[in-house]
Amino acid sequence: MGFRSPHSIGAYLTLIKGEQMKANHGPYNATVERVIDGDNVLLHIKLGFQVTVKHSIRLAGINAPELFTGEFKEAGLAAKWHLEGLLPVGTNVVVWTDKDRMSFNRYVGWVVLPDGRDVGEIMVEDEYAVKVK
Repeated sequence: MGFRSPHSIGAYLTLIKGEQMKANHGPYNATVERVIDGDNVLLHIKLGFQVTVKHSIRLAGINAPELFTGEFKEAGLAAKWHLEGLLPVGTNVVVWTDKDRMSFNRYVGWVVLPDGRDVGEIMVEDEYAVKVK
């Protein structure tokens, strides 16, 4: 069960810290299947007409430390655990998406909790990720 009306928080997402959101698709109700790392999540996205797709979404506008490369692996693990705390399996969210212009077949998205908070912004505010353009 998702939000009664995903459009009710649309105005909130139109501006994220004064920046125009660049989502071309959504809003969609979705359910968290699992957190992949500190800035990627696997969602069951409800497209309408009883059509659901499972897709990995990279949180737009943020970058968390990597899990398996670099010198900050522990920070990457901490970021993943924090995101798992924000998005437990089965959490209902709303997502707006766009194709990632930097990679093939990947989507970036703005994921919003039932209380209206943007997950990417929380990760930055809690210092588990940094904001990127």
